[in-house]
Amino acid sequence: MLACVGCSPVDPVTKDAGDAGASDTQTEPCDDPYAVGATPANRSELDETVCFFESPPGPGDQIAELPMPDASCCKRPRPLFFKGDGPVPAPTLQVELGTSSPTTGNFVPWKQGLWVPMEYGNNGGSAGFHISVAFRVVLPGHDEAKVKLKVQARGNFACKETAFGVSPVIWVRQDGELDEGYTNASPLKSGMRVAFAVKQNMWFQYCGIWVDMHLAVQDVSTGAWGEASRMVRTYQSIAKMK
Repeated sequence: MLACVGCSPVDPVTKDAGDAGASDTQTEPCDDPYAVGATPANRSELDETVCFFESPPGPGDQIAELPMPDASCCKRPRPLFFKGDGPVPAPTLQVELGTSSPTTGNFVPWKQGLWVPMEYGNNGGSAGFHISVAFRVVLPGHDEAKVKLKVQARGNFACKETAFGVSPVIWVRQDGELDEGYTNASPLKSGMRVAFAVKQNMWFQYCGIWVDMHLAVQDVSTGAWGEASRMVRTYQSIAKMK
């Protein structure tokens, strides 16, 4: 069973049938898998058992066990493009998260549990690091070469926001591989920046952690919106310093 971060205790008599393999006496199935000292706040130095450099780990690399959390029980805040405190309409758009092919610029979907690089650059006027996220969305009824969207992305760690990115208005192009599909994928960049809200020299606290990447998209012309999420794990995009 996947560890579930931030959930409420479940009565062992009424626990979901999907929890096969859990002990009949278990009353805390949502234990935090980061409670053993691997949280960013508890790291004072690089943990080389979870952090990899330049590329994700290969078949022969030893990786410290860190269960992939189940973020389904985390409460998600309302998208910023819905003002006030009124009800939010149900999402209707099909959305995928991924990256851009560096050679073709085509959208490449992320698989659940994928290793993704922490990249460096200017985040809002200061040096920092981020994850780049591309997306693809199906917009029924559209056939224009480009359309306007509103986009926001949150990277959550243990149900709490640790990275954020927003595009109040963004033009996206047609996706040649999906009918009525549109994407921000480009050969010029991997995607929109989802920046960690800490100084660049604190990168080691976030290397090797699981990030619940959640993205919401709204069609400016119709108001329809959709959302998607992927659990990904970070690695350091640059070479290890000697």
